[in-house]
Amino acid sequence: MPWRGAFVINQKKYFNRDGLLYDWSSVPIILSCYVLEKFVEWLSVKKLTFTDLINISPYEYNWYGEFLYFIQPFQIVPTDGFFSIFYTEQMYQQHRKRNNVHDIIDNGYIGICIQQGWVKDKIYKPSKFISIYKLYDKIYNTLYTRDFHIKRKLRDFTIRFLKMLLKKTGIYNKLKTYLIKKDKINQNMDNR
Repeated sequence: MPWRGAFVINQKKYFNRDGLLYDWSSVPIILSCYVLEKFVEWLSVKKLTFTDLINISPYEYNWYGEFLYFIQPFQIVPTDGFFSIFYTEQMYQQHRKRNNVHDIIDNGYIGICIQQGWVKDKIYKPSKFISIYKLYDKIYNTLYTRDFHIKRKLRDFTIRFLKMLLKKTGIYNKLKTYLIKKDKINQNMDNR
């Protein structure tokens, strides 16, 4: 499937709109029956159906949002979403590694939408090593954009840094002992 932005650009063309790409699909969404009635009228004038629109771009809330912005029955000021939304577990896990609740609030969000099926906790829980991830991201983004060879050096540095950190906290020896014991158990199981 092509990049979502390509579909949004196609939607903008139908309304002769230049400027920023807006994502109109952030939940919660409130639809206006007035706008929907006008949208149906516009479709009949253009001799289009909803099926035609979905074939052009499968993002129906973006069609609604672009049309709303086109007719502007009231003043519209596009803003970022009010909620930080995690559509997949992978998005949630990646976000946990880089952000904590204060980061989300500092970005202007008033809440978090989390899928209940794959989140064990009822609250957002950042990773325990969030400060390490943030440091790594900062260094990685700074250096990686300058030189592609730095990626390998940065990975090696990160591994050394994490080993040193784990050794200082005592976790490294415990983990090493655990892995050695586990390996011996697995070897004994294989020999039977």
